[in-house]
Amino acid sequence: MKRPSSPTADVPVAPAEVSTRWKAALTNILKPISILVLAFGIVPIHPLMPNGVYIALCLTGLVLIWRFLPSSNHRLFSIYIVSFALFNALRTFADNTGNPTSVIYPIDLDAAMFGVNPNHWVQAHLYVPSHIGFVGWAAIATYTSYFTVPYWMSLALWRFKPEMLEGFIKAMLVTLGLGLAIYYLAPTAPPWLASEEGHLPSVVRVAEVERNQLWAEAYSKGTHVAGGNDVAAMPSLHMAMTLIIVFALWRANRALGVLGLFYGGAMAFSLVFLGEHYVTDELAGAALAVVGWRLAWRPAKQLAETAGSLVQSSIVVRLQPEAVAQQSLDRAS
Repeated sequence: MKRPSSPTADVPVAPAEVSTRWKAALTNILKPISILVLAFGIVPIHPLMPNGVYIALCLTGLVLIWRFLPSSNHRLFSIYIVSFALFNALRTFADNTGNPTSVIYPIDLDAAMFGVNPNHWVQAHLYVPSHIGFVGWAAIATYTSYFTVPYWMSLALWRFKPEMLEGFIKAMLVTLGLGLAIYYLAPTAPPWLASEEGHLPSVVRVAEVERNQLWAEAYSKGTHVAGGNDVAAMPSLHMAMTLIIVFALWRANRALGVLGLFYGGAMAFSLVFLGEHYVTDELAGAALAVVGWRLAWRPAKQLAETAGSLVQSSIVVRLQPEAVAQQSLDRAS
């Protein structure tokens, strides 16, 4: 007995439908490519123009993206990339506000927790200037990954967990914004700079020393591209953004979350070993990451109110940093 054919088996696909399918497939390919072009295009052009012009370019880009791209993960990702470039540019002004740079309170807080300065202790035991070794290069690679891993994490979420992308990017942007506000309100010297000024035993900026020996010009240009600021130690946004990646990995997949914990631990060690941050800076960065992550899924009005209160709290800390440190020492003793 002959089986009846499906009602649609012999219906030809209309040319218009074929064209629509091809356009959709092409769009899905071009979107991530356009993101990569934007990510690796807007950041390197920073040294080619005055900082003010670059900031104006980023702000214009944000307006155009918001105005002309339809609401989608593509628009959200584009906003994130341009916002990160804008953050790097704005950070360079944070040490020109006239606010005095704090040096002592993170040293005292680390001493209260450990009895010694962790940066000096780790470098004294593990760093040999003439032979940096595997640990040193692994630490430099981990530290440098901060500039690219958030992009790759965003692309991975877009591809495999698109429902998480909005929350992840919002968490990143909130964390960057709050961190930038604190940089302006409370510039704080990192360990290597405190050591150069005589406030700490020998602590060197390992990444700068080693990479200058390899390619000094490339290191200098890289610092310019990244938006250098020597007194942006508190909080550690390296630690904060790494932990947001860990939170996202944990939420997406527990096995990946465990790997993320190792990455977070490696970043925490690297920042101390390289002389870039105190443990106090890292704890502040971790707290900021928790705040950013929790705020990411709140309504916009509630998010703005909470962010405002956090900035006000940072002003209080900025006005009396040494008093805050002294209170912590008193509690520890």
